[in-house]
Amino acid sequence: MIRNTDFRQGVRHETISIALLNELNDWLEPIWQRLPEWARNAVFFSVSGHHLKFPDPVTDRCCSYNNVIHVTKAIVYLQHNDFITLLGIGRSKFGLGQIPLLKNITYNLLNIGNLLR
Repeated sequence: MIRNTDFRQGVRHETISIALLNELNDWLEPIWQRLPEWARNAVFFSVSGHHLKFPDPVTDRCCSYNNVIHVTKAIVYLQHNDFITLLGIGRSKFGLGQIPLLKNITYNLLNIGNLLR
C-alpha cells in the first residue's frame, strides 16, 4: 500500500500487465490453443481494464509541478529472480515450454508509442 499521498503513480499496473502478456504471447501460445478462440481476448481485456484509471487532465501533469519531480519512465524487470520464479510456477501448472529469455524493458511514459512497439 502506498502511504505517501504526494506519490503520483507513473503507470498503472494494468498497462504493465498487458505489456507483459504481449511480451509473453508466444510462450503462452500452448494455453491459448487449448481455449476457445474468444478466451485470449477476454484475458487481455480483463487484465488491461479491470479497474483502469485514465489520467485526470487537471491533476495529472507530466514532468514537474509544485516542486515535485515526476517519473517519466517505467522499468519492467523481466530478468528479476522473483519474476522468473513466478513464470516457472506458471510453466509447471500449465505445462508450458522453457521460459523465454527475457530482457528488462524500459517504457517512456511520455510517449505512448513506446508501449505499442
